[in-house]
Amino acid sequence: MCADDDFFEGVVVKNRITQIDYDDTCVYVTAGTPLAVLAKETAQKGLSGMEWGFGIPGTVGGAVM
Repeated sequence: MCADDDFFEGVVVKNRITQIDYDDTCVYVTAGTPLAVLAKETAQKGLSGMEWGFGIPGTVGGAVM
């Protein structure tokens, strides 16, 4: 999808960077990671707590805001 700049004065940024890292006690994730991706990845690793984010069409950064 493209943004038509004839009617919009500004910049459109689409962040497609998704990175999820794990250590013994923490999950590190980039702000542009979709909540559904994070929920699925953590569930596959046997972690719980992100189930609520599976159906939300947003990113981690948006959820923090």
